[in-house]
Amino acid sequence: MKLYTILLSATTLCITAISASSTALREITDASFQAAVLDADGTTLVRFYTPWCSHCQNMAPVVQAFAHQHQDQITVVQVNIDANPRTTLQYGVTSVPTTAVFRRGQLIDKIAGEMDAEELEQASLHWM
Repeated sequence: MKLYTILLSATTLCITAISASSTALREITDASFQAAVLDADGTTLVRFYTPWCSHCQNMAPVVQAFAHQHQDQITVVQVNIDANPRTTLQYGVTSVPTTAVFRRGQLIDKIAGEMDAEELEQASLHWM
């Protein structure tokens, strides 16, 4: 199965075919958050979501394409807020989707709401 994503930038339109298996974001939990995010040396984007959220569903392929495109620069993981209340409360996630970015274990940015590919790319200029 192929997942087709459309990445828009100011100068180009790029349609990328990515195999579904290579785009699966690593699911982390309250128990694994410390090791996966806080103890990480580099930059980590955390996608806070719920499976029933339509905005989260809309943003999922955008985040997957972003992860694939920037795999050498940033680690991308996801946290289901329904299943992981401790991490959700600790970082003040009150709506989904929320995108949080950590660098060497420190929260450097948090954006609530759905973003399209161009908005995510623009936001990432501050992180990478």
